Amino acid sequence: MAGLSSSMLVARRIVDELVEFSGETELRLVALAYLICIAHLHVMIFEMEAMTDRLEVYDSLMCLKESNEAENSKVKALNGMTAQTEQVIRMKEGHVKVMEEAIRFG
Repeated sequence: MAGLSSSMLVARRIVDELVEFSGETELRLVALAYLICIAHLHVMIFEMEAMTDRLEVYDSLMCLKESNEAENSKVKALNGMTAQTEQVIRMKEGHVKVMEEAIRFG
């Protein structure tokens, strides 16, 4: 469970930084909704481990595992989008520096 909380903190920090760069608050809401969904899935997995009917537990866990993997894929895609956005920001910052130098020495 400690790994879950630390990964959630990292993901939340990434979302906060992306929102700070872009000013897009809707992105924060979407990302946090995904993170909350993943956390709920983890809680349900722990609760199911306490069940007594092994077949029911197995079926439920397989469904939850698939759901969890799907949600994690969405978060990974969001992380990829974050990396791309940061790359675009760095490129634009470079362009701004070139334009500033051209204005200063132009």
